[in-house]
Amino acid sequence: MDNNIRVFCDGFLSVYLGANKKHYINGCSICVKKRNKIIYLKRFKIKNTRLPYKLYQYYGGNNKLVFTNNVAEYFALYMAIKAAKKYKADIIYSDSQTIVKQINGLFSVNADNLKVWYEYVIKALSGTDIKVIWISRKIIVKLIGH
Repeated sequence: MDNNIRVFCDGFLSVYLGANKKHYINGCSICVKKRNKIIYLKRFKIKNTRLPYKLYQYYGGNNKLVFTNNVAEYFALYMAIKAAKKYKADIIYSDSQTIVKQINGLFSVNADNLKVWYEYVIKALSGTDIKVIWISRKIIVKLIGH
């Protein structure tokens, strides 16, 4: 692992009104820095990302994602783990205190839809030395812009 590489992540949930209904955009932004220089910055929409079937919930005959801010934060962390592995980073920073504390075993995961995400992220972290650390929202906004 390279001690000079850091990964920053932030999930987002945007709601906008269409002609007849609300539309949700759930996604995340990932920023990779090496020695204070941004070497990778990308925004992902969850609907455009291939995810395991078990991350989808079954409602009313349709398989769809449950859109919450915490789902977006877990998605961000999952994508940050992928970036950390690719760039050999050993620290991921997130501004979600809840998710960071859940991943580090300080908070329990109570919501059923988040338990699946939690297990998926823990599995992605297993066998790595990657640490997940909370960071101020102000710093994330400066880097990622939302």
